[in-house]
Amino acid sequence: MELRTKIFVFRLLRASEICQKIAYWQTLECLGIEYSSFAFLRLLATGITSFFSFFFFGRHRSCSRKMSSSHLQWLITRNTSSFVLKKRNVKQPFSREPLHLTNRHCFKYNTLVHKNVIGVEPAKDKNGFVVVMKSKKKVYKPKASMVRFQIKSGPRHTLAKLSNIVKNGYRKDCRGAVLKRASAIIRSEKTRVAKKAKPAKKAE
Repeated sequence: MELRTKIFVFRLLRASEICQKIAYWQTLECLGIEYSSFAFLRLLATGITSFFSFFFFGRHRSCSRKMSSSHLQWLITRNTSSFVLKKRNVKQPFSREPLHLTNRHCFKYNTLVHKNVIGVEPAKDKNGFVVVMKSKKKVYKPKASMVRFQIKSGPRHTLAKLSNIVKNGYRKDCRGAVLKRASAIIRSEKTRVAKKAKPAKKAE
């Protein structure tokens, strides 16, 4: 292959990669392109890049096993997911996804599209709660990628430990929802003492 042809192909690949990174809403509004149309254009640019890299250089970009963006996965699965639960006279549908913090179908707390996922489950021995996090090592095996560990050292200490885990760069935006669910689990584990019935007043 001539040097000029290689340079042309390299520039074409570089241009397509730059086009994929353009995701500013203001630019899209000026151009009059909807977000769904722009996602289709990104997919088209990715396909062209993969074809040229395979045809000229003998390799395919999918061999690197890179996951698609969470926004693109959300666009594909938000209306077709089997976990969505719709009800009459309810604008926002519910979600039955495992580890979902609010059980409201939304992008922020979706556990299928995000790489970093944190959830809280009640412990089997009813002592504290179990924190579930998604590991980066086994991203392509959803069931094996979940890491579980139990926290049991009193209500205040457990909530403080959980807050520190979330603060240290692992889904800071979910801190409030995680603590609410954990505190609800702790309240449900408390043994309630039945109140004694008051003695009936004697008739005078």
